[in-house]
Amino acid sequence: MPLDEGIWAEFSADPHRQPELRASDSDRAVLFDAVGEAYAQGLLDADEHDERLTAAGAIKRLGDAVPLLEDIAPPPSHGAPGTELDARTAQALARLRESGDPVPTTPEAIDEAARAYYSARVKREAWGLLAGPIGICLAIWTFTAIGSGGFYFFWPLFVIIGVGSGFVSTLARRQSIIEERKRLLTLRARAHLGDPEAQRELEEGGKPEPDE
Repeated sequence: MPLDEGIWAEFSADPHRQPELRASDSDRAVLFDAVGEAYAQGLLDADEHDERLTAAGAIKRLGDAVPLLEDIAPPPSHGAPGTELDARTAQALARLRESGDPVPTTPEAIDEAARAYYSARVKREAWGLLAGPIGICLAIWTFTAIGSGGFYFFWPLFVIIGVGSGFVSTLARRQSIIEERKRLLTLRARAHLGDPEAQRELEEGGKPEPDE
């Protein structure tokens, strides 16, 4: 089957609408990945794969990418031609791609990604507390208690209660955090697949939090 038309959204701008723009290394990387995926799907033979990889590494303008993909990926069908919104959204998605953040596009993948995000967030916050204020206070209390040679009031309890409240809140809000993440991932998937309304919402206020 051909590649999804969403591949065009991964360029810094739409090659069909702004072919005169200079191509960046990230644009060439999009081509490398697309050509590799086409080869893996059997859409290209070995010689075609090698030829297109060589050509992909030499493109100077975005329009040069079109002939390398036009027979293996349908053209984009979204939005008004040449809008600034499309370019900004494509750039945001390209940055997400460069950072290694995938764009899941199926309900199953979105649900899995949202739950994985929550698990990673819990682990990050837990380790942050243990390696941060709570860990430091526990270390100080332990050495002081050993030095005193007897009972020593467990004062780190106040620190644990104070700074640990945020972590408890994360545990208590598990389902709401997962649902909010799914909403954002769904929005991002719609934008990735060419939904102009989703693109607009992503630009106006649907961007991920910095720690995502």
